[in-house]
Amino acid sequence: MTQQTLSITGMSCASCVGSVESAILNTEGVDKAVVNLATNQTTLIFDETTTTLDRIITSVESAGYGVAEDTATFAVGEMSCAACVSRVASALERVPGVRSASVNLATGVATVRHINISVVSMTESVIAAGYSIATETQTAAAEQSDDLQQKLIVSGILSVGIVGVGMGAAGDVLPETWVAPFLALLALPVQIWCGWPFLSGFFSALRHRSANMNSLVAVGTLSAYGYSLVITAHAALSGSIAGHVYFDTAAMIITFVLLGRFLEHRARSRTSDAIRQLMDLQPDMARV
Repeated sequence: MTQQTLSITGMSCASCVGSVESAILNTEGVDKAVVNLATNQTTLIFDETTTTLDRIITSVESAGYGVAEDTATFAVGEMSCAACVSRVASALERVPGVRSASVNLATGVATVRHINISVVSMTESVIAAGYSIATETQTAAAEQSDDLQQKLIVSGILSVGIVGVGMGAAGDVLPETWVAPFLALLALPVQIWCGWPFLSGFFSALRHRSANMNSLVAVGTLSAYGYSLVITAHAALSGSIAGHVYFDTAAMIITFVLLGRFLEHRARSRTSDAIRQLMDLQPDMARV
């Protein structure tokens, strides 16, 4: 059994109290309901396996009354695309008592209309969906931008080196027997460190049995790097290259996607700053 307190709107007399109590008690799964006219609140006990809070609220509304709603906002981290926005909103809307949830990718903020729910239960649903809760939005955004910039610079430099060495081997300037291991070493930090945002997002989505853009990048680059690593190991054992390696492909994919994510992050940050400046123009007090 679960105990819940709701704030009822529209009551004005003892008859209203009786109507609300009857509407709630007639809902299947409700064991007890006590309505207080002075505080406009009702305390009810119901079985979550039989009914839901939304169903009880619907019964109250069908009787001609309403249930007061609250609004909560908090920052969500690790969102990278529209699929992430949809997944976070769906996770929040599955929490009992949440009436609606909207998530803004540009600002990274979720706005939830709910009925007497703790913020902790809502943030736990977001974390369970594979995302995080950002405490300081502006600080976290700046740190994320710096991290992306560092990874982009390292990935770009190493990718150019990988392509250059690969072109030298293709032009018979360099021997193939030692080029593949050298390319594997150059591509390793690009794949692991620079590509970690995609790998961590992929593993997180995998744990929650879902997929996103990170999954696409991670699977593609890991396949290219893993296949090339097998070819390289075979060449080291046999003394000859039995196929083409794709270390340059894996590195360049990560570099280009990092570039796109960095540019997107800068655009989102500017949009967020513009929205905050617009909100700051709102007066704190107005006389009517």
